[in-house]
Amino acid sequence: MRFSKSVPTANDRSLGPLAAGPGEDEELHFDWMSNASVTPWLSNEEAADLVRKALEACSDPDELVIVIWSPFEAGLRLSSRDLARHAPAVLDRAWTTWIVAAQPSRWIVQVGRFSQTVAFCSKVPVRTDSIHRRLPGAK
Repeated sequence: MRFSKSVPTANDRSLGPLAAGPGEDEELHFDWMSNASVTPWLSNEEAADLVRKALEACSDPDELVIVIWSPFEAGLRLSSRDLARHAPAVLDRAWTTWIVAAQPSRWIVQVGRFSQTVAFCSKVPVRTDSIHRRLPGAK
């Protein structure tokens, strides 16, 4: 597996406007995204399986992705294929984990430990309202 560290400025750039929410408890809300999927999980293995399915729906296996752990300070850059292969180890690091394309894109995967859900949207709509709030640690 090949990977590199993703610094906070790269994380902010990759999340783009999604870093401004809306959300609470360190998790983004997905209810405003008409094509979003939110699925509850009961075990880490089930969460990893749901992430694999979300990556299949959102990215190509060779696409570089960034895994961002709350509070938004640390990140990991690797291929979608490698993340799928090593999902349990990578995802067990924070209360909330976001996965986005390394190059700005309009898809996102979120693993929420507060809500015990995996949420993803393969084409996030552009929001123009002002109800956004910054995620903890986002600049």
